[in-house]
Amino acid sequence: MEGKEKKNVFYVISVALILIVCCLIVFSLFNGKKENSNLEILELDKVNNSTCKTIYVKKLDNNEDYEYSFNNGMNWQKSNYKVICENTTYKIMVMKKNEIIEETDYAVQDLKEDGPKIEIDFDEVEKYTGEENLLNGVTANYSNEDITDKIEAKITEETNDYILIHYSVENNEGIKTTVARKLDKYIGNTISYDKSSYTCKEGEIIQTKITVKSSDELANIKSYNSGNTNVATIDIGWKNGNETIQTNCINCQYVEITCEKAGTTILRAESTTGSTTTSTVVVEKETLESQNKGSISYDKSSYTCKVGETITATITATSNDGLARVKSYSSNNVNVAIINKHPTFTANCLNCEMVQITCKGNGTTTLKAQSSTGATTTSTIVVEKETLESQNKDSISYDKPSYTCKVGETITATITATSNDGFARVKSYSSNNTNVAIINKHPTISANCLNCEVVQITCKGNGTTTLKAQSSTGATTMVNIIVKKENASISFNKPLYTCKDGGTVSVYVSSKSADGYCYSSFDIDNGDVAKIERSYSSGTDGDDCELIIVNCKNVGTTSIKAISTSGEVATATINVEKSTSSISYSESSYTCKVGDTIKTKINAYSDGALAIIKSYSSNNTRIATIENGWKMDNGMILTDKCINCANIEITCKSVGTTTLKAESSTGVTTTSTITVTSN
Repeated sequence: MEGKEKKNVFYVISVALILIVCCLIVFSLFNGKKENSNLEILELDKVNNSTCKTIYVKKLDNNEDYEYSFNNGMNWQKSNYKVICENTTYKIMVMKKNEIIEETDYAVQDLKEDGPKIEIDFDEVEKYTGEENLLNGVTANYSNEDITDKIEAKITEETNDYILIHYSVENNEGIKTTVARKLDKYIGNTISYDKSSYTCKEGEIIQTKITVKSSDELANIKSYNSGNTNVATIDIGWKNGNETIQTNCINCQYVEITCEKAGTTILRAESTTGSTTTSTVVVEKETLESQNKGSISYDKSSYTCKVGETITATITATSNDGLARVKSYSSNNVNVAIINKHPTFTANCLNCEMVQITCKGNGTTTLKAQSSTGATTTSTIVVEKETLESQNKDSISYDKPSYTCKVGETITATITATSNDGFARVKSYSSNNTNVAIINKHPTISANCLNCEVVQITCKGNGTTTLKAQSSTGATTMVNIIVKKENASISFNKPLYTCKDGGTVSVYVSSKSADGYCYSSFDIDNGDVAKIERSYSSGTDGDDCELIIVNCKNVGTTSIKAISTSGEVATATINVEKSTSSISYSESSYTCKVGDTIKTKINAYSDGALAIIKSYSSNNTRIATIENGWKMDNGMILTDKCINCANIEITCKSVGTTTLKAESSTGVTTTSTITVTSN
């Protein structure tokens, strides 16, 4: 037994030694970690022996690589202090460069005193606007009686975003209590468009403004966009030609809304303080007026005449730019009525045309007209049944409804008269303007019929005139003859135009027309590749007398066609290539100290559409903020002098690293890193 007891004693001693060694190792390791972090916990700010404490965690060597976090069973909160007003146990974690150095439990107990207590109630006080409002909405209760006259408040911490306030109350019996409360700083943050809704036509542009109201003087527009860019788009600044007009206010942004297509979309906007707003845009269907086609009309919606009668009408064209002209007019059924330029009367207005309608046969037809801007109109003419008198006159006609020739050319025409009794003959024929064309009996050809006449027309000068003829029975007829310049033509100044998607290209057209005017019609085969944005005309034909601005929409190739008032046709090719866009900060990274400001610039580039700075922001505004313009010592804001750049000012607020973003109007983005160090 003694040997067995000795073994047992030896066994117990061995186990004890092993346990002691393990404890020493653990203690050594624990002390090693603690020495590494050199952690010290201080209890401070025991105001009036109240029930609240501020617990500080401090690193004695002030090494800023260490971070401290508190956890009371919920989420970790990074800080080097904690205000505690109740019995609880906090876990404190020390980290260095994302590595956990130490975790320590710290108990706060028996803080509350026995006996009657004072409770502090808060109304809806959520924001702080100044020290004069510290006590607003605060009430202290003791034994069901309010004692608001003994409340004191003290700001114990203040940042750009919040303040920490200690509310202290003492009743008549000397019982005291303190409550710490964190309040967000700024009140009344709002953002709004100038209008809650906008209405516009397709192709129309609206210039408006977004405004931020806040007690934060640095509050600004963070972002804005359209919910449906097919209906309407929104861009920075007001456009004046190729120049973008910026603003001089800190808390607002002038924007331009482009109404693209019929429909409804929502515009959104957000401020740097987190406020948001919306506005509705209703885009209505394009009208002729909004397309700048304007209008064209006859002086009557309908006309009535007898067979053989001639009546006069006026056609008038209008447009927004006042440059519309009457381009063409015709009758749908020349056997019922024909319409020609009035042979003897010139209208006193540039945008109207006097025409002569010859009523030829019983029935109804439609008269058409088109303006130089593409607007069209119709009018009805009813030709009543022939009377006996008109039947006896029978008819006379040229062998063609109209004639075309060049200056100096001679052509032949045949005039035929008919009557019921077969005795009608061609009595006379003439030209209304002998400076344009003259008509005479053909000198060498005799017709083989008794009731016809072969005539010779000499084309003398550029223009249009009317050829008349009358039969022996009193019937009359008229036809137009158009005499063109020998070199009448239309052409583009280049056979091929190249542009980038999202950009525009200027296309020039030269024209030498029969009537001396430079008003052509234009068409593009594929509207998905390019479309005509607008056109300008000098009014008089010649070299480069018309300018067409073509909007290059998508990559591809299409053709553009021009047709002069004389009927000449020219075509050219438009090739739309992919554009190259970029955006960048002046530096790929920045370094500053807390409280510093950095003046720098963002630059955008595009070889297609005009590239401007659309938006820019900081990923973490607690570390650094980015604002429009440079702030001068006198308080003025230095804005941009270039279209595709933005002067910006970065404010370094607290230690850390954040990413600056920026986006251009062409959709490309960029980033730059900013690192803020302590003073």
